[in-house]
Amino acid sequence: MVPGLFLLPIDRAASKPVRDRTDGRSPAMIQPVIIADALSIESPPLDDLLPRLKRRLRPRLRRVCLRLAYDGAAFHGFQRQPGVRTVEGALIEALEAAGLGSGLAFASRTDRGVHALGQVVAIRVPESWSLDQLRERWVANLPPELTVVALAEAPAKFHPRWSALGKRYRYTLSSDAGAQCCWQIEPVSKDRLAEAASILAGCPELRGFTAAGAPSRPAPPLSSLRLEASDDGMTTALVFEGPAFHRYAIRHMTAALVACARGEWAPSSLTALGARETPWIGPRAPADGLVLEEVYYPPNLHPFEPALD
Repeated sequence: MVPGLFLLPIDRAASKPVRDRTDGRSPAMIQPVIIADALSIESPPLDDLLPRLKRRLRPRLRRVCLRLAYDGAAFHGFQRQPGVRTVEGALIEALEAAGLGSGLAFASRTDRGVHALGQVVAIRVPESWSLDQLRERWVANLPPELTVVALAEAPAKFHPRWSALGKRYRYTLSSDAGAQCCWQIEPVSKDRLAEAASILAGCPELRGFTAAGAPSRPAPPLSSLRLEASDDGMTTALVFEGPAFHRYAIRHMTAALVACARGEWAPSSLTALGARETPWIGPRAPADGLVLEEVYYPPNLHPFEPALD
């Protein structure tokens, strides 16, 4: 419609608008009348109007979060990749089968072979869907290697990655030949391992443990690093907590700690290694020993009750 142009009924004889025709004469013809510029109303362009209408017709959505556990050996990593089986790919396939699209957000891109007990994923679902419906239509169609530990509604501003305060990972070392989800190694000195872990926990910079091609941003120091040993002394877990971790950094740090425990490296060298500007070129611990245990969030955004340590 041309701005300022309206169509009103016009009486040919009187040449003025006809408001009501009750005298039985033929209907008034419709002719254009130009309204004064001061009273004109400009219609929005069609290109602007259609997106607005689509948004109004769209169903209202709410955010739902899942805490996931999975066996990393069954997947080629978390992130979706063409031609290989991944955690994200399995989630999206089940989402599309349920008619929920393919959009999801997640807390961590775990590498191939890395396991999870506390991965967090968020999706948007229509407000009309209950959590029980989501379990029936989406969760029930996930592969057996993926387990939904918890399902809850989340605040609208919540994002699994950007809302996170930190993460906790566990790396397990074991000399038990029958142990699984661990790095099987010969027994090492627990005293040297503890000394090296104490030094690494105090390193102010960890950039030297990042892989080539990792982001150039600084690697924040660890919040804590503790050792947990089994009663028989055959298994030791390294529990890493920190605000963020660069790719492969935990596996590089674990390899360095084991080298110190074996007497191959001096524990005092870890501070200088962490401060290096060049990428890590040392050994890398196997993926099978690493587990993402927990992602931490502010209390006002946390969709779940924090897991017990």
